[in-house]
Amino acid sequence: MKKYILILLLLSQYIFAEDLKLEMLPIPGQKFSMLSTEVPQHMYESIIGENPSVIKGDFFPVENISWYDAVYFCNVLSIKMGLDPVYYVNNVNDPKKWHYKPHKGNKINGKVEWDKSKNGFRLPTIDEWEYTASNGYDGKYSLDEICWYKNNSDNKTHPVGQKQPNIYGLYDIVGNVWEWCWDSYILNPNMHFYRGGAYDSQEDDCRTTEYYHENGRYTDKTLGFRILCKNKK
Repeated sequence: MKKYILILLLLSQYIFAEDLKLEMLPIPGQKFSMLSTEVPQHMYESIIGENPSVIKGDFFPVENISWYDAVYFCNVLSIKMGLDPVYYVNNVNDPKKWHYKPHKGNKINGKVEWDKSKNGFRLPTIDEWEYTASNGYDGKYSLDEICWYKNNSDNKTHPVGQKQPNIYGLYDIVGNVWEWCWDSYILNPNMHFYRGGAYDSQEDDCRTTEYYHENGRYTDKTLGFRILCKNKK
């Protein structure tokens, strides 16, 4: 079986994989770069060592991921890449010391806090996500050309990067899988937002203004994530 090799070149802020190019793309007018696709399964498994996805495929978006799993991944990836992890639990940013096991339906014990001075990988805020999604399309393409959703997906995920990207070069910013965001619901800090619609979504749920929230422990085969990091100065 063909092996896929993940190479991260942080000096140029690009992530490459054999047969698939994943890029950390600087977003005009913002101070961050965003992964051009949803985190694919081969990338996730290479960092965490396992793949919880229901619909398997190296280049398919990782799904069945909780908000806590996504936060944990961001810090593990940051450490592996020599960056400063942005998330802290009880003043500790080393995820190995959180006593958390991904994909077990658990929560991280303690409040997860974000140190905005750090340069590691993280989840987008709901405003950052909406900026890249709402401003990223110029009306040139139809939903079927940019999005895997109920009308064209055959009720399953598809390899990332197959549809047309938006003007920032981002693929699947709507459709394929929902994407976790950092923010919590103001009336319940255990509830976190996700956006963008998924392969089984109706057209209305794929609008860039739509959002939902669930407990941070929630997982589903329609729910994944995308990462970003600070631009190099």
